[in-house]
Amino acid sequence: MIEHFLRLLESRNQSKIDTIVAQIVEASFEEVCTKISTRCNAMTLSETRGYVRVRAAQIVRRHTRRQIARSRSASQGIPERWANTITRQATERIVPQALRQLSRSIRGRSTRVATPAQRAA
Repeated sequence: MIEHFLRLLESRNQSKIDTIVAQIVEASFEEVCTKISTRCNAMTLSETRGYVRVRAAQIVRRHTRRQIARSRSASQGIPERWANTITRQATERIVPQALRQLSRSIRGRSTRVATPAQRAA
């Protein structure tokens, strides 16, 4: 009985976390692409992936902290303990997207950064 209740609570929390992660990715994507666009030209794929992950994590962490602070003032109450989970999940989502965007820019197909919402349309 208790296990069922805990699973239900976890699924509700994960749904909230997923929503917040999507917002963080949307808010961070363009900044990440701008930050990495000039530095990765001479790097190997492995170096680029590591560089993007580090830079994205910094930006995502900052946006996560802002979102948590805003939620407190709006009485939505995102728990501080979710910060690491949100940062990790948002970074995991944003890195492949940023690498694809960087690849397009390097190949010359697109020099404009497209946000995740624009890519989905």
